[in-house]
Amino acid sequence: MAISLVGKAAIAATVVSWFGYSLKTSLTVGLGINQIGEFSFVLAGVAREEGIFSQRLYELAVGTTATTLLIAPFILKSIPAWLTWLEQWPVAARLLQANRPPHLRDFGQALSGHVVVAGCGRVGQTLVRMLHFQGYRLLVIDNNEAALQTLRDRQIPYLFGDSSSQLVLEKAHLPEAQAMAITLPDPMATRLTLQRALSLAPNLDVTVRAHVNSEIDSLYQLGAQEVVQPEFEAALEMGAHLLLKLGDSAFDVQQMVNRYRSGRYRDIVPERAEYWGAASLESSIEGLQRDWYVVSAASPLLGLTLAQAQVRQLTGATIMAIDRNHQIYRYPTGDAHLELGDRLLLVGSAKEHEAFAALLAGKS
Repeated sequence: MAISLVGKAAIAATVVSWFGYSLKTSLTVGLGINQIGEFSFVLAGVAREEGIFSQRLYELAVGTTATTLLIAPFILKSIPAWLTWLEQWPVAARLLQANRPPHLRDFGQALSGHVVVAGCGRVGQTLVRMLHFQGYRLLVIDNNEAALQTLRDRQIPYLFGDSSSQLVLEKAHLPEAQAMAITLPDPMATRLTLQRALSLAPNLDVTVRAHVNSEIDSLYQLGAQEVVQPEFEAALEMGAHLLLKLGDSAFDVQQMVNRYRSGRYRDIVPERAEYWGAASLESSIEGLQRDWYVVSAASPLLGLTLAQAQVRQLTGATIMAIDRNHQIYRYPTGDAHLELGDRLLLVGSAKEHEAFAALLAGKS
């Protein structure tokens, strides 16, 4: 069974890497499809009836197939945690991010005052067409050759690479950009892209696509200026269309839609409670490098609010939770004071963790 799992994962990862994807992406794909398919039961049965398989070999094939099918979901779910753990080691982190150098095609346009769009799938393509039609300077980041061919035909600048890679984002000239939109289909890649983009350009206006309602709060906390949930937007458009058909005025309908949007989706986000379970918190920051830090009596941050501490501006990292007297306060606001003994859950890169540790100890 081990040979089957490792062998199939290695073959799949190698094929994916040949297409220029990073080792991180290749491993994710390889481990995600390394189970043996259900059709193997049929093939093994036919092989036994034809005398190709002995009874012992048939039982081995069926047992191996059943076992890989059972453990595959657990392997797939654990991949982000394993990759996050590996990224804490400098050598492993470099290997995971290593791929072909990001290819920049700018068609002679200077990368300044541009809008960066990470992801050119169905949502991203529509957004790119809209912005291009309105005359905005664009830079699209994607690693799908089919999508990039359309950009080449329209002479829209693009970066071929993984948008969650620090190296790729550095090539996007984010400090000189007007805004950024993240439309990636993968929630973990979305969070990593947002966090790393803001570490390069803390004041960048970033709009992010959320995949499920539970992601909205965490994306705002990571620094997104606006979060869009496609299903909710579809409901707003359908509701607006129906209200117009039922006789409501266009002004009243538009006011209603604006009221929902300006509330940052509060109507679909559950009420914030004082205490949140650790499992819920862990799921919201899955795939991000995080650690806990304690506020000591000697820390210069003691007694300051999060707004006064300026953690994100000074280090690039984000405080996602405060553990105070065994109660976890998720997504603390800027007016939250830091008290003696508080445990702070921080997400960020290795350098950002080092910078925050120095800030907390008064060594920065």
